[in-house]
Amino acid sequence: MQTRVCCLCCLSSLLLCSSLHLRRLPLQQRDLLLSPPPRQRAEGEEGEVTWVLRSSQDPSTVMQTRVCSLCCVSSASSSQPAASCCMHSALGPPLAAQDPAGHQNSMLKGKRVIVTGASSGIGEQMAYHLAKMGSHILITARTEEKLKKVVAQCTHLGAASAHYIAGSMDNLTFAKQVVHKAENLFGGLDMLILNHIGHTYFGYFDGNVDHVRDLLKINFLSYATMTVAALPMLKISNGNIVVVSSVAGKIGLPLTVPYSTTKFALDGFFSSLRMEFIQQKTNVSITLCIISYIDTDSALKTVSGVIQQPAAPKEECALEIIKGGFLRKREVYYQYHATKIPLLLRDWAPEILQSLLLMNYNMDNFQRKEV
Repeated sequence: MQTRVCCLCCLSSLLLCSSLHLRRLPLQQRDLLLSPPPRQRAEGEEGEVTWVLRSSQDPSTVMQTRVCSLCCVSSASSSQPAASCCMHSALGPPLAAQDPAGHQNSMLKGKRVIVTGASSGIGEQMAYHLAKMGSHILITARTEEKLKKVVAQCTHLGAASAHYIAGSMDNLTFAKQVVHKAENLFGGLDMLILNHIGHTYFGYFDGNVDHVRDLLKINFLSYATMTVAALPMLKISNGNIVVVSSVAGKIGLPLTVPYSTTKFALDGFFSSLRMEFIQQKTNVSITLCIISYIDTDSALKTVSGVIQQPAAPKEECALEIIKGGFLRKREVYYQYHATKIPLLLRDWAPEILQSLLLMNYNMDNFQRKEV
């Protein structure tokens, strides 16, 4: 297979790789100069591109950065990247594989957690992970029968306790009731995981602004409402707010105008609120989760055949979200190559990113679908 790699794609991966190396250097050695490859690689020639990083303070400090073609083009091939590539060796295996034995099963033991949108998909998988960790769990979604099954499975998996409350988040009074039920059940709260979404469509924008307004109520205003209601308990526990968003909340994508609108709103609200928490010395973390195409039943049913990139596993995604909240990360990117690299290109080369994104859509298979 031959892969044509543009300089901006190569540069984005290069800078990511370089930043990973720089974290390992003493502060005084981090002012580095980049030297380009000594020659241009011939078209179709296999192998890696090597850049040289040289300290401007100590020219004898030299580091070579190897960038394989698969780092430069995340969707070029499904084959495994070269093991010597600095990006893949620095990033290492998924976080689940990096944890000390048994750590991930105890990090939230006894913690009191709300998970919304937990009757299926990523939310359901988060509930199961939390149950295995021994957490106290309150889950919520629209469908009571599904919630009962999830609670039963959570109890079987070892949850300290598992409860549910069914209802729709288009009712902001219900959003408050979920938080109040957690307070009555647990006497406090350690983590609030906001994951629910309202029904929308996958298709060209039909001009229905009323639908956008209604979706904002579920996908955004209920998040803000629950956060405000839970904040007094989270301040006491020095807890965590985990907000499940999407790459569509960082980059405008076609066929998702109402959905993308609500996800952008989440970024604005919670990123600003995080800054205010820092100013006010409020010890409550906010983790915004930027996720890519995940293999949930609803996503596969809606976009399969149109979105050409492979769907990432919901079980691993759910675990990365929980761990990001526990580690009080500012943002979580999953899958990393499908979210972080496009965000770098968004700022450096938006026209190129736009072309690459549109190439990912097979419009021959497109049909408008309800989500």
